Amino acid sequence: MDRNEGWMRWLALAAPLLMVGAGSALARDSEPNGQDGPLEQCLACHRPGNPAAAVPLITGQNEGYLRNQLRAFRERHREGFPMPAFTVDLDDRAVSAYAARISALPWAPGGDPVGSELALAAGAEAAERHDCASCHGPAFLGADEIPRLAGQNRAYLVRQLRDFAREGRHHPPVGTGARMYHLDEGEVGAIATWLASLRPDTDHELSP
Repeated sequence: MDRNEGWMRWLALAAPLLMVGAGSALARDSEPNGQDGPLEQCLACHRPGNPAAAVPLITGQNEGYLRNQLRAFRERHREGFPMPAFTVDLDDRAVSAYAARISALPWAPGGDPVGSELALAAGAEAAERHDCASCHGPAFLGADEIPRLAGQNRAYLVRQLRDFAREGRHHPPVGTGARMYHLDEGEVGAIATWLASLRPDTDHELSP
């Protein structure tokens, strides 16, 4: 059993205990200056270096995007164990407060960039072909309701791109009108590797 599999099995066993009262605790801590205990529950999972690397980095993510995703989990418009249970008791005020607090924290990229020059070039070319920058911006920092992708966990990006490709998660048409439902596995891996490697906060050049 590898580390990721072991972590996910532990989470599956422990989640019922972790979720008892978790949604209520988050709801109680809905003030921006409230206690940080429930917030720490979020960040304990959504952090760089988490063995379950398929979870997204969220600190410093765009506030509008975080707010929309919390609402989507609460309303069961988006699935992602155990998020629906954590958000079920959050009202709109709590959702907005948490989104603001998490967005205000510093962004921490998901580890050192990985990938050969050839792999990075393939990812950059695939991202350009699918017109990803038309929404996410030339530096892939997104804005408001559009998420930042630069420096995100590669495993999470792979999972989301696969969901888009398999129509398991909706992705609106890009600037050219193309959809993300035709990505093959090679493009998924290449785009994820390239996006995870981007460090626009420090890099002057995005192209590998």
